[in-house]
Amino acid sequence: CNFMELKRYQKATLEILEKFLKELKKVGLKYAFMGITEKPYQANAFDEIPFVCIKIPTGGGKTLVGSYAVEKIMNHILQHKMERGIVLWFTPSEAIKTQTLKKFKDRKDPHRQILDEAFENKVIVFSNEEALSIRRGDVSNNLCLVIASLEAFRKEKSLQRKYKVYQENGALLDHFEHTGEPDYLERDSGGTIINSLANVVRMSTPLIVIDEGHKTKTHFSIDFIKDLNPSFIIEYTATPRSGSNILVEIH
Repeated sequence: CNFMELKRYQKATLEILEKFLKELKKVGLKYAFMGITEKPYQANAFDEIPFVCIKIPTGGGKTLVGSYAVEKIMNHILQHKMERGIVLWFTPSEAIKTQTLKKFKDRKDPHRQILDEAFENKVIVFSNEEALSIRRGDVSNNLCLVIASLEAFRKEKSLQRKYKVYQENGALLDHFEHTGEPDYLERDSGGTIINSLANVVRMSTPLIVIDEGHKTKTHFSIDFIKDLNPSFIIEYTATPRSGSNILVEIH
């Protein structure tokens, strides 16, 4: 792909990630973090969920590397998704969310072109606000990239009222037809499954990308990410927190 020339360290990062993904596929998820690199991994903050951290300096092209990484993860580990479903891309602030959305919504931008080429133009980009009306057909027929600030999915009641991702939402009803009643979906006080965006995300077992992963250093933050039923988590940060599963370290 010649949309944007990768720097040497960016190419090396993607090569290491690809090697890891191939090993992960061979050994299975249970032993994903044992014996794959020369130095042992730290404790994985997300337990059994496959999780890697890319330590890359600010200004080092995290979004560019992340764009290529989505294709590698989907094709090596998440092939069963058939290049469809939700990728939830968390940003540390609303300002960075706006910048990231602008890149991925512009079909002339290299970041979007990387995804369009990798997924044959079957890519739809949403903000978390736009995803409140995401359709079942969008998710089943496309790669749906949902760009959200970390704040939008936190569980504090004041934030839930503001962002509405955990609230009952009639626009999402079609996602819940003929799904059975999986245990991992959130229910209201009466035991009824909530037709919420968060539950739509859970059903998709999303790939989660975290920009500036150290912002998730509190247990509260980590728990809400685990609670979204991800199939794989990758974070990019200049300052990894304790529990980050550092795969690549760029100085």
